[in-house]
Amino acid sequence: LGGAAAAAVALHPSVRALVLEATFTTYRHIAWSTFIGRALFFIVPGVIPPGGPAKQLKAFGPRPVLLVHGEADEVVSHRFSRRLHKLFPSFTTLEIQSEVGHLAPGLIETLPFRETILIFLDRHLGRP
Repeated sequence: LGGAAAAAVALHPSVRALVLEATFTTYRHIAWSTFIGRALFFIVPGVIPPGGPAKQLKAFGPRPVLLVHGEADEVVSHRFSRRLHKLFPSFTTLEIQSEVGHLAPGLIETLPFRETILIFLDRHLGRP
């Protein structure tokens, strides 16, 4: 749920760029992606709010967003980050790394993500 919280807080006008790691599209979509959510699909709309990162990103744009996700994530599928990028291609950048799971130790420290994040932040925020 960290990506959803970060996307909501990032709506503040002073935030100039956003990095989201292993996030989902909406609360309902992540609920429906679970066994219980699929089994109880008919009650999800009544108990799970419709919002989530997709709604916040729509309001965040055109400020730049970097989406990073592990392809081997078994908790939050990388298809959610792919969908967010497809929804907002004009201001999002997507980086998917194979063989990386959900919030795997060292995810950000792995060279591809680290370099991608540093380049993204340098490009959009500059060095102090």
